[in-house]
Amino acid sequence: MSDEINTKLPRVFVGGPWSKPDPLANINATLHLRTQLQNSGLVHTVCPMCDTFMWGTVCVSDYESQLLFCLHELATCDLAVFRYGESSGRDREIVLCTTLDIPYFMESELKSFWELVKDFNRGATSPRWTIRQ
Repeated sequence: MSDEINTKLPRVFVGGPWSKPDPLANINATLHLRTQLQNSGLVHTVCPMCDTFMWGTVCVSDYESQLLFCLHELATCDLAVFRYGESSGRDREIVLCTTLDIPYFMESELKSFWELVKDFNRGATSPRWTIRQ
């Protein structure tokens, strides 16, 4: 493992349903998706739902505070990938993506996601996706 940090990697928000139908199964599936993306070496992933899950097991925290934390993290990201499933929080995250022009993809759209990441890594930019240079 190298200590070299690549600050040019796209920052990717990974999210999905949290509470329904089973929080542990949802966290597990989301972590597997995050691992798949992170292990590519082409992106840096953030998964605030995992942070808020642990946070809620240690300290009392309400849903809105945890969602606000996730929304703040999302606002710092270049892209987002979401899992399918019923989730009012994820729906609010998608609204924020649309508002801030953050491209987002559902887990079934990873081919398009990787095409965009590869284009960026080749130096491409677009009006709807400009990664912090």
